[in-house]
Amino acid sequence: MAAAGSVHPSFAPLVAAHAHESGPCTVFGRAAPAGAGAPTAALLNGGATTVLQWQDGHRLARGHPASHLVPTLLALAEERGAGAEAVMSAFVAGYEVGARIGVALGGLQPPLHDGGTWATIGAAAAGARLLGATADGIAAAIEGAATVAPMAWRDTVSRGATVHHLYIGLGSATAVTTARAAVAGFDAIPGTLEAFFGPRAGARFQPAALVAGIGDDDRWRGHELRNAYFKWHPVCAHFSGLADALEQLAAAFARDHGRRPGHADVAQLDIALYGTALDYDTDAPRSDLAARFSARAIAFATFDAAGLRGDALCRAAQPTVAMRDWLARVRVTHDPALDAGYPAGRPAAVELQFGDGTTRRARVADVYGDVARPMTDADRAAKAQAALARRHGEAGAIAVREAFAGFLAGGPLAALSAALRAAAR
Repeated sequence: MAAAGSVHPSFAPLVAAHAHESGPCTVFGRAAPAGAGAPTAALLNGGATTVLQWQDGHRLARGHPASHLVPTLLALAEERGAGAEAVMSAFVAGYEVGARIGVALGGLQPPLHDGGTWATIGAAAAGARLLGATADGIAAAIEGAATVAPMAWRDTVSRGATVHHLYIGLGSATAVTTARAAVAGFDAIPGTLEAFFGPRAGARFQPAALVAGIGDDDRWRGHELRNAYFKWHPVCAHFSGLADALEQLAAAFARDHGRRPGHADVAQLDIALYGTALDYDTDAPRSDLAARFSARAIAFATFDAAGLRGDALCRAAQPTVAMRDWLARVRVTHDPALDAGYPAGRPAAVELQFGDGTTRRARVADVYGDVARPMTDADRAAKAQAALARRHGEAGAIAVREAFAGFLAGGPLAALSAALRAAAR
């Protein structure tokens, strides 16, 4: 996702603004031989990850652990020339730390946003492990990150302010610096996570949940990594169920009429969401980012010829006559009955009245790409190809995927770095 986001018009200027910097670490969107230092690479790659809202997530933690981990670990691994075993071991460790903190928080205090908050702590732990820290050093990274992790404003995203792109970027850069500091001997107050970060950030913080499932032998009985999800739609996770429901209705129309429905086919659209989704929803988006947090814009893009993965979300953010007409036909309401389905799922209910007089309904509880409805291997590969191709072209995207597979099989990280820095082809 970072590769795709790095060339988006809203983010590419920030990449260009750091063109004077150099270093051993890959920056997505910059071709070889350009590189940067680890904090800068983590900042830019982490920021680019969120631009299209097409990344990973963890339902019960209510955030995106891997989006923080990948930029942090890629930067530190390139700096050290680390192998796949060390990188993946650090990734698993950091995911468990971050996700368990997210779950223990019981949601965030309003109006905090998850980007750059608790997952920063997991990324710092992962970074410290990759850098060879002792158990005490990893603990210092956790407590240190709990002291300095950013606290971002939730409303920024629904209003479409692109400073949102810095949330995960700053979290990843903070993780790099905090991990380095821990290895260098910096300490933090023991218990900072429980005494400061948890009560300050969490809506219903439960410290006992931090160690739930850990036996007397200090071994985990399960891994939160197995509860990860992958977004199929490039929208805020709170609207993934809505996107699934809309796609179901569009597919049903196509079966009946031999074509996908367009805007003119829709007479009235009623959308019901759970409360937290409405906290993020914006009625009339004014940017590409805000459109990914707007139920009305997502519906507009679904029934547009370009679709959600095309440029329809950009058009949905423009105050055109067509968009104003569309907004008049869409109603978004809160259905308290759906609240019980969150955070276990991302529920939505839709009723669509077509111009021919027919009415269709769809209701989704479990989102495609989540644990209950896992994405197929073919769809994961197709998503990776589509995202990478935005930066590298079709052939270049294949080369990156092959280089990553080679790295996991024991090949050098340098080959993956070279593929990531290659010009589009």
